[in-house]
Amino acid sequence: DSVWSYEVGAKDELMDHNLRLNTSVYLIDWKNIQQVVGLSSCGFAYTSNLGAARSQGIDLQADLAFGRDWVAAVAVGYNDTRYTQTVKAVTGSPVNLVSDGDHIVGWPWTVGASVQYNFQLAGSWDSYARLDYQYQAKQSDTVSGNNPRNGGYQPWAVFALPEVSQLAARVGTRVGGFDVSLFCNNVTNAHPVLAQGNSINFGIPGELVGYFRSTLRPRTFGVTAAYRL
Repeated sequence: DSVWSYEVGAKDELMDHNLRLNTSVYLIDWKNIQQVVGLSSCGFAYTSNLGAARSQGIDLQADLAFGRDWVAAVAVGYNDTRYTQTVKAVTGSPVNLVSDGDHIVGWPWTVGASVQYNFQLAGSWDSYARLDYQYQAKQSDTVSGNNPRNGGYQPWAVFALPEVSQLAARVGTRVGGFDVSLFCNNVTNAHPVLAQGNSINFGIPGELVGYFRSTLRPRTFGVTAAYRL
């Protein structure tokens, strides 16, 4: 495959260097895309070069230091990636592998935000408390797998990326070269369905045996320790 990428952006510092902004707008042309193609009749798959696609989007990142001890950051991204060609299973075939306008699987909007408070513990230990939040918006556009014009369409297994949000918390301290912290990931114990598939009985072509799904790791507590020279 091959890619041509075009991007324009800016890096700025404002408010006496307390606010840093990075912004960009991009366009990517992607040709001869290698992707796995599933065969609904038997459950097998193969890799093919599926024509061309165009990706366009924006990125925004901001970091703000306020007061003496607070730092906040936010990153926002939007992406729209879709095929620009219809690709047939074989030359002259009425079956489409992908159709012009099908989107490539991916969250259209992503947002990341964090806030950190720095403080002194026991009068001399540099310490911090931090929250991190991540959000992905639901993909509602048609992808190749849920487009009935395509040969790989499986109405019993149509799946779209859901809305996903995660919250993480961390509290730590630094002593000498050591950084020791307590953390909790997926604080809200969110469990959206991130992927879905099915199993097929190869003895009876087309007979479904069951489904499988994947999700986020459940709420996780732990301790980390690092040493930096």
